[in-house]
Parts: sequence; structure tokens; C-alpha cells
Amino acid sequence: MGRTGAKRWPWVLAVVVAAGLAGGGGYATLEVSGDGSTRAEAEERDNKDLARLALLRRLDTQARQTRSVRLVSRATGDVPAELASARVTIDVDLRHEGVYRGETDFRSGHAEFRRTARGLYVKGDRGFWQTQDGFRDKPAAVEAVVGSFVEVPPEQQPTGQLDTVAVLGDLPRLARLIAAGPEHAQPRADDPGTFDEILLDAPAATGGGVFHVPARGVRALPTLLTIPPHTEAGQLVPGAVVEWTRFDVPVDVDTPSADATVPWPAAALAP
Repeated sequence: MGRTGAKRWPWVLAVVVAAGLAGGGGYATLEVSGDGSTRAEAEERDNKDLARLALLRRLDTQARQTRSVRLVSRATGDVPAELASARVTIDVDLRHEGVYRGETDFRSGHAEFRRTARGLYVKGDRGFWQTQDGFRDKPAAVEAVVGSFVEVPPEQQPTGQLDTVAVLGDLPRLARLIAAGPEHAQPRADDPGTFDEILLDAPAATGGGVFHVPARGVRALPTLLTIPPHTEAGQLVPGAVVEWTRFDVPVDVDTPSADATVPWPAAALAP
């Protein structure tokens, strides 16, 4: 389960959605409907600009006031059944940088993870560990860790992928990124004159992702990030969807107790 095999971890698909955010990314030019060739079009454009500025102010304020958020990610498109069934859930505590907890579910197994100030802890069932690179065909290593928390050594962690996904929970940072991005208003199907949500392009490095931000209601925080299947370095990358849910729910990210933790099975994993 070292760095060379990290891509096999079931939460790897969620990383697709965060890759550009982790590096800052870049945005295209702001796009607004209407070119101002008529008074009506100019007024429509001005109204959209004002609405967007108001939305961004609310987004920034609410992002700074939010204490925690849950991210739920899944793969889309033509992917193997094992990955198509995978779900990654991360609860991010915005009051403490780099602290989060969550779980991953996929067809073969389930695992819980915690990132505390001390390190990354994972507790998986037998099905989870049997699919992890380095644990395959090593039943003694699987039995040593199954059902208990284990602190994963830094060199064995999935190349910071969970940290990268958790970046999506940094709402103040997302608000700053969104404020610089292009805006596309999506008309409601039943009311072409109004707008249900604002669509904002994510950094290009995410594969053409789009943020969905409500244009109505009290909450102005993003609810969805959608990324279509795309090609990177000549290889097809599955699409992904990330949802932001459960804002301001308390997040308990305590370090697992000593009696609930077992050592990393280095000897059992040795070649």
C-alpha cells in the first residue's frame, strides 16, 4: 500500500475533483449572457452582475461563519463496478485546519478514517484490507489490523489523497476561488425569466468541473461539484460528483484510544 500502489485505494476517484483546487488552479474569463447590443440586453447583463456580486458577498460571509461541512463524493461515467459503487464521505472541522473524519463504502468493504493532529488512522473490515495494495495475499497482515484502528505511516498513506479531497471542505478558500471564476446562470425550466442556480467553472485541472451554487433561498454555499469524464496524460479519467451537505454539524475527531488501536503490521507486510 505504498506510494506506487496508492492509486488502488477506493477513495482515489474522489481525488479527481480536488486536484485543481489543491494547486490553486486557474480560471477562464468571466462570461455573462448578453453583449449589451440592446438596452434590454444591457439591463439584463447589469442585473446579473448585481445578482452575482450579492451572491458572492453572501457566499463569502457564510463560508467564514460555517463551522463544519460534510462532503460526499462518488464516481460517474463508465467505471468498473467496484469503483462505481464507491462512496467517500468526509466531515471537515473548519475550526481546526487539516482535521477531518469520514468513511468509504464500496462493494467489497468499508473503512472509517480520522485525520487528527497526530496522524491518519484507518479502521477497515476484512473486505477493505484484502483489496489494499500490499495486503493482498498476506492474510496475517489483514488479520492484524481488521476491525481496529491503525495509524498509517506517512510513507504508506495514499499520497495525501484524503487531504486533497478535504480541501474541498475549506469553504472560505472555495469562496475566494469562486469569486474569481466565470459565471453561468441556469434558467429554471418552468420560469425562463429567473434562475434556479448559478453555475461556476472550477479550475481547468479538475477536468472541466462545474460548481453549483443556489441562486435562491437563504444559503449561498455551493451544493454540488460535477466533473465529466475526461482525459489526463492520455488516459481516461472517470467523472465525479461531490455534494456539500450537513453544514455546522459537530465533528468529533478525537485520536482513537490506545486500546482501540493496533500497530502497523510492518513485519507481516515485509516481502
